[in-house]
Amino acid sequence: MEKDVVVRQNEERLHALHLLLCIQFVGTIWGNHVFDYGNLEDLYGDHDLFMGEDALGDVDQLLERNEKMSLETFHKFQAFILPVSKPLGQVTGIGIDSNNHLIAFHRADRTWDEESFDKENRFNRSLKAIKNFTIAVIDPESGKVLQESGDNMFFLPHGLTVDSDDNIWLTDVALHQVFKLDKNFKTQLILGEHLKPGNDNRHFCKPTDIAVAKNGHFFVADGYCNSRIMKFDKNGKFLTSFGSENSGILPEDGEFWIPHSLALIEDMNLICVADRENERIQCFSAGLVEDNRNIPTGIFITKAENIGRVFAIREKRIFFFFFYVEKIV
Repeated sequence: MEKDVVVRQNEERLHALHLLLCIQFVGTIWGNHVFDYGNLEDLYGDHDLFMGEDALGDVDQLLERNEKMSLETFHKFQAFILPVSKPLGQVTGIGIDSNNHLIAFHRADRTWDEESFDKENRFNRSLKAIKNFTIAVIDPESGKVLQESGDNMFFLPHGLTVDSDDNIWLTDVALHQVFKLDKNFKTQLILGEHLKPGNDNRHFCKPTDIAVAKNGHFFVADGYCNSRIMKFDKNGKFLTSFGSENSGILPEDGEFWIPHSLALIEDMNLICVADRENERIQCFSAGLVEDNRNIPTGIFITKAENIGRVFAIREKRIFFFFFYVEKIV
């Protein structure tokens, strides 16, 4: 009986959490776009199996702080232009390390245009590696560039993630590769084959982003061609993948049209995907719960739809932050 009460209480908090996720998104509060997540009890049973008590406590605090907040309210965050001391190219990925330094991945003097790829997603061989630096470490207060790296290494930078150990994870859509660099920019891991797209477990096709768990497992959004999310262990061994391209006019759960960005919420065992051209965010089980209670990776959990083209999402414990282009009707 007591367990039933706990489950019901957790269900109520989860319902509230999904509303609050909508509230806490950067941009417009979606009064009409509340998550639809189905019957979580059938999937998880006791919700504490996938959502830790710390996270549940956070939800309670959020509820207390936001109990009078209307879903019709609009939140806007103050924005400013950071005057960086050195010119950058097209900035495609940013992250923050443990020193609160901003790390930017950019394309220097290169752009992505109609001449970049052929119809088989192979990069233009007449274009060599970018000669200039493509990684910049920036003081977020002054805008001073503190360090630079990545020269003569990348062809068309895309995604960047900084993990809990300050490793820098990068994707290059021209190389069709994923890179792990340590905080001194020394290469620790490279996945994918140089300049060769593919769709098996050893290849990518224009991978877009990476999300890294504290245990070292990581997810790759793959990407512009393959419409899938791939999961690897800390050594780069392939574990599993999920997702497929759209099969009809209306996309089904688990289908993607350019999975462009990832957010991993470990407290909730969720890996969330910015499904860019389907104008939605989808969340799936991340398969990270331990103690022999592992829930399979890639089970659909929830989504938010009709929000415009979502280009980037990031997490802060149980919050989402995202950048999108609003749908114009």
